[in-house]
Amino acid sequence: MSRAFVKESDEELAANDLPERPLSADPNYVTAHGKQHIFHIVGDDEADVAAGSISWASPLAKAMIGAKVGDTVKWRRPAGASETEIVAIRYDALPAAGRK
Repeated sequence: MSRAFVKESDEELAANDLPERPLSADPNYVTAHGKQHIFHIVGDDEADVAAGSISWASPLAKAMIGAKVGDTVKWRRPAGASETEIVAIRYDALPAAGRK
């Protein structure tokens, strides 16, 4: 029988409810969940998010371009706005054979 057609008493419903937790008067410190990602800013045709390569035209790359170590950049993503701290910047030189 479907639960939609079962009548429960008010006492049974109340027994299933969890009691409310009291709110503390102390500050609520939350541990950073502190996840580090390495991104390579690349051209559109080289972008592969799963491999950590993002297009220079992406919202995240646009927010990071021009930032310095220690800066916090804000960027918009489909799930909502986010902040990212720049902890290191590295520029890799092209091999001599790859330069034009």
